[in-house]
Amino acid sequence: KYWGELKNEATQTCLDSMGKHPPTEIGNGGCHGGGGYQMMMLNTEGQLVNGEWCVQADGQDKITLVWCDMGKTDGPWKFLTDTQQMRHTKYDRCLALHPETKQLVLLACDENNLYHKWQWGTITPHWART
Repeated sequence: KYWGELKNEATQTCLDSMGKHPPTEIGNGGCHGGGGYQMMMLNTEGQLVNGEWCVQADGQDKITLVWCDMGKTDGPWKFLTDTQQMRHTKYDRCLALHPETKQLVLLACDENNLYHKWQWGTITPHWART
């Protein structure tokens, strides 16, 4: 449904696995448009992935990258295009960057807070750039 870089409106930084392997916390970093560790995909079933690794939330302040369950393609994430928010349907909270720590967290959704807003950006592979 969506794929590319997932950029935060407040900081203009992107979700980034930072080259780490699961299980680990996922971070955010300067958007480079090159894909790789910043290439995210949200399928129609609600699974948010970076390659074969899934983005998971524990309901509190921990957003992690884990191995996706074999054979499962569903997940708890839904991108709300009208408010540009990534909502976790199980916890009814939104993916956000903490304004002070810049860590990824789940918070009560606030459509007026730029730290809760995300944009999907197209990634053009380096070999396709002119």
